[in-house]
Amino acid sequence: MADRPKSLANAWIRSHADDYAPFLDVSVQEYCQTRIEPSIEEIDDISVQALHAVLIAPAGFDLEILYFDRSPSGEVDVHKRDRPETFRRLDPTLQTPTMRLFYTMSVDRPSVDGLDH
Repeated sequence: MADRPKSLANAWIRSHADDYAPFLDVSVQEYCQTRIEPSIEEIDDISVQALHAVLIAPAGFDLEILYFDRSPSGEVDVHKRDRPETFRRLDPTLQTPTMRLFYTMSVDRPSVDGLDH
């Protein structure tokens, strides 16, 4: 079940390669094969943006990502992606539902290819 959102992001990025290629340090194909498809890989910002574009925004939802960094302060960083402007123009007073994703960096995650993530 956890791989379904990653599969959606993967398919979206591959089908909109020209939109994502400028933000990648490798080809779209290599990015998808090495950073989305392996089940050990956590979803990253680019994949979250794709998931927002393919699933969350078309449903009219805002997206909030709450990052827990496991620091002693216990602070949470909140990143918000708003619903598309087209929904706002239809009814600017509409209370927008918000999907919240909670993200905590794995502390015991093994390094991949000698790189710590």
